[in-house]
Amino acid sequence: MGAKARTVDMSNVKERSFNVKHLPEGDYKAKVTKVEDHKSKAKNDQWLYTITVTDGRGKGASYPYYCGLEENQLWKVRNLFVAAGINLPKQRQKLDPNKVVGRPVGISLVDDEYEGKEKSVIDNVMPISEVDETDVPDAEDGDEEVAKPKKKKKDKAPEPEPEPVAKKNGKAKKGKHGKKAKEVSDDELQELEVEAL
Repeated sequence: MGAKARTVDMSNVKERSFNVKHLPEGDYKAKVTKVEDHKSKAKNDQWLYTITVTDGRGKGASYPYYCGLEENQLWKVRNLFVAAGINLPKQRQKLDPNKVVGRPVGISLVDDEYEGKEKSVIDNVMPISEVDETDVPDAEDGDEEVAKPKKKKKDKAPEPEPEPVAKKNGKAKKGKHGKKAKEVSDDELQELEVEAL
């Protein structure tokens, strides 16, 4: 027999908005998908953004990005807005955290550990234009980065072999390609002269 049914109070349970997935470290194209008011462990106000990878092997994986609202943590808010293409002047201002929701950004994921398990966390945000396509880990490559494509070298026509040149007076002459021709013995010289006739 299975577990018994019980009455539970779900009224204060928050929805889990993250589909956290461990991905290889690197830069990914992403989008800001959500923001909500949040309290840090120290009970300080912050904005909790959800940022979701939009392509490659990690497509659909979502990560939290906590932005504290104390003066010494506002640099994260500024970086996120600038990455999303919204310039923030350095002045006191009223800021709507929802302005970046729906906008594309680039993110750098790094490895971290939680309760003995490896996980990915956002280390940095950047404009999506700074995500280099060749550095984005691919779905089929496991944990290795995609190698940058190499340009094919054009096949050169093979250089013709230098023609043998007979030596005169014990010195070898250079062939028409400027390379020193191999020395020819007197017997081989006679054969060449006979063939030439």
